[in-house]
Amino acid sequence: HLMKSMNNEYTYDTDDYATALAAARFADGLPERDRSLINAFVDQMSGRLDRAEQGYLAHLKRWPDEVRAMYHLATMYFRWNPKRAAPMDQARPYLVQALELDPDYVPAVHTLARLDAAYGRLESVGEMAETMERAAPDSEWSVEVGTMAAFAADDSERIQELSANFADRSLVTRLYSIYSALRFSPDVRAA
Repeated sequence: HLMKSMNNEYTYDTDDYATALAAARFADGLPERDRSLINAFVDQMSGRLDRAEQGYLAHLKRWPDEVRAMYHLATMYFRWNPKRAAPMDQARPYLVQALELDPDYVPAVHTLARLDAAYGRLESVGEMAETMERAAPDSEWSVEVGTMAAFAADDSERIQELSANFADRSLVTRLYSIYSALRFSPDVRAA
């Protein structure tokens, strides 16, 4: 249940909150490490962000190699810190550390690309696009990161190449790709 909820976070195919609650309901027989991660994730999904943050940090103090905890703490910072009057960039060290432990962890590659695009780290966005091409070629996330990198670099040839295949993509993929490309392109950031 936890993995289903965590993995479907971007797809909107399932009720991720209900699935996270189901994971918590069945967690009693799991090892403490799993229960700790489940509790932090349920707090995050429930909007108890301060409690989720404390849970993830405590989890990482005890299990510093937990890539999923790093990633979900980072996504919480990335998505919610602007509303909490805190910088999104607080997410970056956790994403970098997650990728040091698992260089092809696609969700972290995707989020780091979006974060670095927002902060104008265009070289990193290009590197994340290359990583995504290697780790998850032809995936929805690869298309989004590749489109973002092409727009950020103002690479008209790559933009045309990606656009030629847009008709084959799902509507969600096309919308996220265009949204990210426009939102994080240098011209829009400057405006």
